[in-house]
Amino acid sequence: MALKSVHSRDNPLVKRLRRLAESARERQREGRTLLDGMHLITAYEGLGGPVETLVVSETGAGQEEIAAFLAGREAVCLPDSLLRSLGLVDNPSGILALAPIPAPAGGPDPERDSVLLDGLQDPGNVGTLIRTAAAAGFAASLLFAACGKEEHVHTPGDGHGKEAGHVDGPAGGGHGAMVNLGSIQP
Repeated sequence: MALKSVHSRDNPLVKRLRRLAESARERQREGRTLLDGMHLITAYEGLGGPVETLVVSETGAGQEEIAAFLAGREAVCLPDSLLRSLGLVDNPSGILALAPIPAPAGGPDPERDSVLLDGLQDPGNVGTLIRTAAAAGFAASLLFAACGKEEHVHTPGDGHGKEAGHVDGPAGGGHGAMVNLGSIQP
């Protein structure tokens, strides 16, 4: 493992990490995000390829799992207090990565993708999520029991002037419902 130590808050990388940690607009502008923890980093690399930069705390570099992961890789090592000062999470895991935000894999697959709603009590929120799912291209929303009351869930076409979504079964009646989103115009 090749570690480059950085100790200054004024280091350009530290400033960049802080900007990315604090601002969604900056993450969007750069097309980069920060991942905290081994689980997120290994999941990202398993699906999206290698991360751009690995950053480890001094304590993290001494942890067996992190040290094994870093073997044969380059990383930047920050003092624990400097990594914590970035404010990415309340309790840093000891390792984070700077990674490109992956491009969307395309729209939802109507044969596989749907939105599952469970335990939403506010009918307005249920309607909003159903309309959002329709706008995103999902074919169905599945509502478990206690998700609003069918007669109070507002989807376009329920008397509010647009094409109807089709509801099969009572949304609040104990068995759940499936909303066919194919005819809803976002």
